[in-house]
Amino acid sequence: MTGSEPFSTQHVLLRRVVLAAVAALTAYTVLTTVVAALQIEVFSPDLRVVIETVGLSVSLFTALALLLPGDGEVGVPRDAFVAALVALGVSNAVFGVGPVLLRGETATGSALGFYPWLIARYAAGLLFIAATVGRPRLGVRHYLLLTLFVLAVVDAAVLVIGDSLPLPLEELNELRGGMSVRLTSVLDALLITAAPGVLFAVGGALAWRVYARTSAHLYVWLSLALWTQSLAQVHEILYPAILGPRITSADVMRSLVLLFLLLGASLKIRTLWHERQAVMRAQEEDLWTHRRLLEASSRFTDQEEAFRSLVVHELATPIAALRAYMHVLTEQVDGTGPVCRALDGLRTESIRLQALVSRMEELKAVDSDELDLRLQPVLLRTLLDEVARYVTTLPGGHRARVKNDDVRVLVDPVRVGQALRNMATNAATYAPDDTVVSLCGRRVGDGRVEIAVADEGPGIPVGERERLMEKYQRGISSRGKQGAGIGLYLSRRIAEAHGGRLSISDNENGRGARVAIEVGEA
Repeated sequence: MTGSEPFSTQHVLLRRVVLAAVAALTAYTVLTTVVAALQIEVFSPDLRVVIETVGLSVSLFTALALLLPGDGEVGVPRDAFVAALVALGVSNAVFGVGPVLLRGETATGSALGFYPWLIARYAAGLLFIAATVGRPRLGVRHYLLLTLFVLAVVDAAVLVIGDSLPLPLEELNELRGGMSVRLTSVLDALLITAAPGVLFAVGGALAWRVYARTSAHLYVWLSLALWTQSLAQVHEILYPAILGPRITSADVMRSLVLLFLLLGASLKIRTLWHERQAVMRAQEEDLWTHRRLLEASSRFTDQEEAFRSLVVHELATPIAALRAYMHVLTEQVDGTGPVCRALDGLRTESIRLQALVSRMEELKAVDSDELDLRLQPVLLRTLLDEVARYVTTLPGGHRARVKNDDVRVLVDPVRVGQALRNMATNAATYAPDDTVVSLCGRRVGDGRVEIAVADEGPGIPVGERERLMEKYQRGISSRGKQGAGIGLYLSRRIAEAHGGRLSISDNENGRGARVAIEVGEA
């Protein structure tokens, strides 16, 4: 089964439900039109006020539901629907009920109520047309302001010339077909009821098209409500009450409109609530997963720390003893024989092993995030000379070249010396034998001093530079080379502890790599 089959099944089922509902409502319209006994007329101004107040509440509720996320439909269709619902609800409540409450008049007997109410229905229809064609591209606020402006202009005009405006309805003393109100002409029937009915039908078709495009179920109920409102227009053509005190079968149809709108909006809010609950449960699961990962990471860190402490503790004494024994043996062996050369090799390897153990001790101190810096003014030349002497002791017969500005830096000389020795060790390790390791210190502005170590080796590819600043990371050119991948990481942490940073670039002469840290000027 494909992912689209469930939606197709739901779409077919909903289409059948909507068609069945429209067919039933059409049959009801025909029956109430033909059979006079089924036609309804109840004189109740109070009930009219209740119906229109409920209609306003449901219309606004549905408009708010449309504005909530989750429908997959934004832009003109949604915004136009929202503005149309607000315009219909407000016009029914204000222009229809208002005259009843204020003057005891009905909309059929007051131009102040009737004409703005009628214009509001046409405005809603034009909004449906705008939603259909996607023009103009206005937001909800602009659609509402434009509609309210039109209604305000119409209302102002009616206030000025209301007495001279004809009303299309007349009260008849006798009851014809159970109703006591009739439209006076075919033109009135067309303009007042038939034309808005067509516009409502257009809105219903658009709502169904939006549903077919987005699968947002609220638009199904909206389309059913608008088609029901279109059928209600038939009742108003034959025996309209038009917001008067008489409750007719047209009001029954409008009650169904409100029911459909309420169902659609309520179901959408219910769906959003369930989706929100699902998201919250997923977030809780993610939180628990994250917590378990943190606990696992903490256990791994503890195990790593324990292993590192064990290695440092268990290897320090044997290495010291091994070097002492080799010293004794060296004094007892001829300095030119093969045994002496073997002892020299063992001494060299023991020095490397001791350096590795020292690195692990340094890493423990740096990883603790509690670097105990003892800042003091130090001549930059003094730091670089010490590193230069260190370079000459490294394997490979390298020469050191020092170039620096006459400046003092505010640093912990032990920590910065540690970082520079790490950088120099890397330079000597990867550069060819008998090449120059350059040590350079210079001001870079804003009270900062850059200290750089450059070599003439293969360099560091741009794609590896950020990664090599992390712990236990080594580059492609490190194959066959001694190292644990922590030298640059330690140097970066020391630079950051001094408020600076570590950077990697190409050597200025075009050969090799250049590694630099920034510290503060004293």
